[in-house]
Amino acid sequence: MIDFPGAAFAPDFVGSLPSVAANGTPQGKLDVAGYPLVSEVRYALFSTSPSTVRFVIQTVGGQPYQLSTDNSTGLVTIDLNALSNSGGAGGDTAASGKPVVVLDAGHGGKQSGAVSITGKLEKDINLAIVNKVGALLIQDGRVDVVFTRTNDITLGLQDRVNIAEAANANLFISVHGNSLPEAYPNREKVNGSETYYSRTESLPLAQIMHKHLVAGTSFKDNGIRTKSLHVTRETSMPAVLLEVGYMSSAANESAMLSEQLQNNVAREIVAGIYEYLGL
Repeated sequence: MIDFPGAAFAPDFVGSLPSVAANGTPQGKLDVAGYPLVSEVRYALFSTSPSTVRFVIQTVGGQPYQLSTDNSTGLVTIDLNALSNSGGAGGDTAASGKPVVVLDAGHGGKQSGAVSITGKLEKDINLAIVNKVGALLIQDGRVDVVFTRTNDITLGLQDRVNIAEAANANLFISVHGNSLPEAYPNREKVNGSETYYSRTESLPLAQIMHKHLVAGTSFKDNGIRTKSLHVTRETSMPAVLLEVGYMSSAANESAMLSEQLQNNVAREIVAGIYEYLGL
């Protein structure tokens, strides 16, 4: 958030703004499509006495930044690609000294992911679980949490990797729901939890997280599997992809939609993160 005291909107610009704030002053938003680290940029005439324009940049997680002002032109720059002198992520996450955990809710926005047998969308279940995990971690305060998304936005696979790299993360945890094509033989009988990793250095994390995933779901243990998945392959930190259960299975789907299972899985993911980090 940054305020510009003494600033105001031009009269012809005010007429083009789509809405007003609670205090009756004009406000608007910028298009952030193509900027995966930013979820929203909004601006408003925050105060009329004195006249003050406020810009709010909502980032995905604890994004490092650097604020600078050109004294000759008055141009203010907020650099979201700023890095600390040590080469790691700057901003609050680096300053805290805590491990940084990236939580990735798979799919989102235009990418619904799998569709369950009752028409529920994978992206929504992924997000519900990830938000519960994040809430527990933030409340406890032992790690810094960075989300790839906290709402229903579209993100590319490399966008998710970029967020983790920019945060200089210690761990990357991606949450998904599994499914099989309708033509698959005995489709509804296939069920269970699986954990995927791509790089050898991620195997210890996969082993710990899978143990906790199965404890959280009580589903059939389908084991730990290696696969060349973009987000677990291209990230430089230990990374896993958790397939909570099969949305094409009536029993798995019903449980995955319940608050009870989502809360259980969230608690176990947190426990796995702490176990791996030795916290």
